[in-house]
Amino acid sequence: MTPAFETIHILVVDDEASIRRLAEKELSSEHRRITTVGTAQEALHAFTSTSFDVVMLDMRLPDGDGMDLLTRFQDLAPEVQVVIITGFGDVDNAVQAMKMGAYDYITKPFDLDRLELVIEKAFQKASLQRENRLLRHKQSEEHPIKLIGHSEKMKHVRFLVGKVAPTNVPVLLTGQSGTGKTVVARSIHELSSRSEMPLVTKNCATLQKDLVRSELFGHRKGAFTGADQSRDGLLTFANKGTLFLDEIGELPLGVQGSLLKVL
Repeated sequence: MTPAFETIHILVVDDEASIRRLAEKELSSEHRRITTVGTAQEALHAFTSTSFDVVMLDMRLPDGDGMDLLTRFQDLAPEVQVVIITGFGDVDNAVQAMKMGAYDYITKPFDLDRLELVIEKAFQKASLQRENRLLRHKQSEEHPIKLIGHSEKMKHVRFLVGKVAPTNVPVLLTGQSGTGKTVVARSIHELSSRSEMPLVTKNCATLQKDLVRSELFGHRKGAFTGADQSRDGLLTFANKGTLFLDEIGELPLGVQGSLLKVL
């Protein structure tokens, strides 16, 4: 769930007043701020004057097309996650919107449990992408990633980083603690074609032993006792970006085998 110190800013764009009222009623809380509008023009005005994390967007608006609005939102703020509002008869359009970059879709009438879950997951992804963008900016402006040293071994390390960074292959980094594996992982990410996407870092030694598989691969609702809702794993959060698993040797052998199949 959302940490107590974070507030989700949600924009609801739908020409049906009843949908706007329902969304505001069900989603409003101490840690959520809801803005509702009924037209494309109002949506653009709100979007350009306020910072949002998640947008709930109806595809059919009286003064504009939802697809066009989706594109404008992505151009203005790529980290914002757009959830499509659609009727059962327009699911194909919603799927097309997801191919264009929308996060997910929900159908009318709303399944309130699914609405809550989708909004929370969309916010997590928005936060992750924003944090990675800010981290990249901070590193480039204040503390740029550098592999320090001019020895032959360091030159070879830089050579290898330059060779693997443009590729889409798994990379195994070895070395004692403190030798700079995290710095090398970040360097590979920054030099790759995935640099604008998330860099997700996880220390495998900190994963809960009984939930390691779920943390990595996610799970479906009801998959095991206590799984009261579906959940994406680290591999999904890092999709199209880079996943750096530190201390990978700490993973249980069975999970290492599953990870090997994925790789």
